[in-house]
Formats: sequence, C-alpha cells, structure tokens
Amino acid sequence: MTVYYYDLFTGTAGTLLTSHTADSGATWPNDADHYYGTGIVTLDGLGGVYQSNTGSSINLSSAAMPSTGPFFPQKLPQTTRTCVPSSSVISGISPVFTS
Repeated sequence: MTVYYYDLFTGTAGTLLTSHTADSGATWPNDADHYYGTGIVTLDGLGGVYQSNTGSSINLSSAAMPSTGPFFPQKLPQTTRTCVPSSSVISGISPVFTS
C-alpha cells in the first residue's frame, strides 16, 4: 500500500503551515498552485492547525496523488440495503427461526 500523505501536524505553536513538512515528507507550498486566499494557517503545537487571522484560505500539500482509482479501500464488506413495505416489518415480536 502506498502512503501518499501523512501528517500529525507536530511542531512548535505558531509555525506557519507553509513552513511545515509533513511526516510523509510532503510540504505545504505557498505558491498559486497550492495556496489560495488570505488566511494564515499555523500549527497549534498540539497536533492541530488553526487560522491565525481573518480571511479564508485553501492549502494543498505537495503530496503526489494517484491518477486513477480505486478511490476507496477494496476490503470493505459489501452491504446492500433493500426497502421493504412497512406491512412486512415485524415490530415488538421476537420471531423464532428454526431449521
């Protein structure tokens, strides 16, 4: 399995996100392809991030992303839901099933 991005956001409180390197080695570039807005995102020193000014921003990491799927883990159990009429639903009774 390939890990594309992993970041625990460890670091000194007040460190700019754009000056931080993720645990997987990816960075948070401060260029037009990776950053948009006027918000300044900083580390909180406890494994989180916060915006230290007014405004909004979008920060994208430099981590490589897969070009094709699958986009979801393939080992999830497959669940199928079926709608049934309310008249066929048993409520308040524990049916006994025998073989």
